[in-house]
Amino acid sequence: MNWLSSKEQNGGGIYVDAVKLILEIHKGQIFNSSAKISGGFININQGKEIRITSTEIISSRAYHKGSVIYTNSIIESIQMNENLIHCEQVDTEQNDDTLLLQQIYKFGGAVYAMNSNFIYSKQNTFQNCHNRNKGGMFFLQNTNLFEYNSTYADFSSIQGGGFYTIDSEIDINKTSFRNIKAFDGGLIYVEKSSNITLDSVETQNSIVLNDGGLIYVKHSKLKWWVFLFQSLIAII
Repeated sequence: MNWLSSKEQNGGGIYVDAVKLILEIHKGQIFNSSAKISGGFININQGKEIRITSTEIISSRAYHKGSVIYTNSIIESIQMNENLIHCEQVDTEQNDDTLLLQQIYKFGGAVYAMNSNFIYSKQNTFQNCHNRNKGGMFFLQNTNLFEYNSTYADFSSIQGGGFYTIDSEIDINKTSFRNIKAFDGGLIYVEKSSNITLDSVETQNSIVLNDGGLIYVKHSKLKWWVFLFQSLIAII
């Protein structure tokens, strides 16, 4: 699958509205896909499963939510394996402290998932996702994310340089992060009840301009959090 350029209201490349649909993309190349509202490449209104493997996605944008993928429906799983995702062009610079301090963002988090049962991410490379709000890569609400052996590089967001989570579960294993920046929560911003497990995780140059160099937890009336750190290396 080769996608050169598109610009739509929702789902710059694909809009899914079928309860039983399984969407599979293998060895694709997607360039310059954008949406004026949500889902720069894929917008899921209804669907069963999405599988993206061995695919390059470069410069995918949405002006509201989910610069690559947006879903607000109950979907069984989103599987992402061995992909290369550049939210911006590969030569985009990260000099955006002023934008973060002023709480200005250009596009929504790269993957915006609400009410998704499971997101499986394995051996992916995520790069150049800047000036987001509520999660540089993932915004998760009522969603479970399992991340294994991936690389995150050059991210910035107002809240949560890599992840923003509400009532969700994140399990990150054997994954590296470098040059992650946020106003609050250098790597993860937690709101309300969430489970966070970090096992064999390495961070290099995780920076915040305000609070929470690695994790920022926002107080709420009814909440519980479990953080498990194993073999965590943080290099500033």
